[in-house]
Amino acid sequence: MVRENLSSNARYVAALTTPSPLEGAFMQYRQSAGQPSAQQGSYPVSYPNQWLRLKRQGAQITAYAGPDGQTWYELGEVNLSLPSSVFVGLAVTSSAGNSAVTARWTSLGETPPNSPETPLPPLAREPLGPASRGTNLVISEIMYHPLSISAPGNDTNAGNAESLEFIEIYNSQPFTEDLSGFRVSGDIDFSFPSGTTMAPGSFLIVAKSPSALIQRYNFLDPSKVLGPFTGTLPDNAGRVRLRNRIDGVLLEVEYEDSSPWPVKADGAGHSLVLANASYGQGRTEAWAASRHRGGSPGSQDPLFEEPGGLVFINEILSNSEEPTLDFVEIYNKDSNPIDLTGWVLTDDPAVEKFTFTNGTAILDVQSHIVVDEAELGFGISSTGESVYLIQPSRNRVVDAIRLEGSLPNVSWGRYPDGADDEMAWQETPTPGDSNAGFSKPEIVIHEIMYNPISGMDDDEYIEIYNASEVEIDLGGWRFTDGVDWTFPRRP
Repeated sequence: MVRENLSSNARYVAALTTPSPLEGAFMQYRQSAGQPSAQQGSYPVSYPNQWLRLKRQGAQITAYAGPDGQTWYELGEVNLSLPSSVFVGLAVTSSAGNSAVTARWTSLGETPPNSPETPLPPLAREPLGPASRGTNLVISEIMYHPLSISAPGNDTNAGNAESLEFIEIYNSQPFTEDLSGFRVSGDIDFSFPSGTTMAPGSFLIVAKSPSALIQRYNFLDPSKVLGPFTGTLPDNAGRVRLRNRIDGVLLEVEYEDSSPWPVKADGAGHSLVLANASYGQGRTEAWAASRHRGGSPGSQDPLFEEPGGLVFINEILSNSEEPTLDFVEIYNKDSNPIDLTGWVLTDDPAVEKFTFTNGTAILDVQSHIVVDEAELGFGISSTGESVYLIQPSRNRVVDAIRLEGSLPNVSWGRYPDGADDEMAWQETPTPGDSNAGFSKPEIVIHEIMYNPISGMDDDEYIEIYNASEVEIDLGGWRFTDGVDWTFPRRP
């Protein structure tokens, strides 16, 4: 904040932020002494750090916010002829009279020269908001498969991992919601006590073990952590519902641990967060893995990708035949080189199996690093498993890939390099080079009769087609997901 003087009605300009997704950051100012203040602009909450900036050029004062202290997005500007000497400081205030508030300030100083100043770009994730026409409440986070207590990156002694399960509810409306008589159902069950209310823009957590969760997340307000709920959130597939006081279903989420649901949320320490509420709670596209291990209970998950977030597991060979070796390829899609020293590759998020060593892992822009199974110290299952790339701080799984069974010497990869879409079989393995592109399968599912006119299940069928010019032995191949059937092997 910059002020003309310290009187309560002085002219001022401030870049302000709140922890509430309803408000985020904005510019506020008073152009004439004693007049009401006005505000401009908006910028979403960037938990856990929000960067603010004021710039003065003559009579023009511009306010900015940003995610990293490097790039700045304009909140607004105002012409205000202040004296050459002004008061500049940090202000903290509570929205409620006689209520205490705490803020932590870091990195106070001058903005580096030539820092980019740009309009706010399209966000990859939406600020939290309504996901249904029936209510402005949302189920905003689900921790269904917490990281093993003994795993690197988990600094808690709060009993078994299951005790850290939780769901989070957010009130996206600008008025208080009374949850008396509401309940959570599905695979878990919890009834909200009489007198339970949610302030505008606030969060409420329902935990498997409130005491374990508060111990793990010591920044949580205990009054905002309810429970325990009965039942458990399944690790493979589960359902969570929010019901109103007449037991009507307001919200429903059915999650799974299989594609296209994020791998990071399935035991690697990340939670499921509502990243795109406009799709609706029930759509897979609405959900993403939290930015950090442990999730973000009690707050908006960060909307912006952190440095190093554009490093991908780009190609994997998991069914090699001698003399070829299994390998994992890492690709840097970021605009800056990345030092991978201390980063971990593993097929078990609770065990650090391979760590990049100092001085051998500088990943240049748009370049690749390949680690084969002799270096990794572990092979990758040809029948399918998951592979994880973890940052040195151990607080974030940067990328995680779930592989299915692979043909001999056929790699899985992204195309083009660093694409956000899921991996698929490649035309040919290209370790250390640009991926060749997706292969055209020889065996394809050609026809499906899923709802025969007879209405009889016995009339359902699946037809497959061999598009190659040679005979292919399907012994041991199988259908999964919708049906489960294995082709018999030849005698």
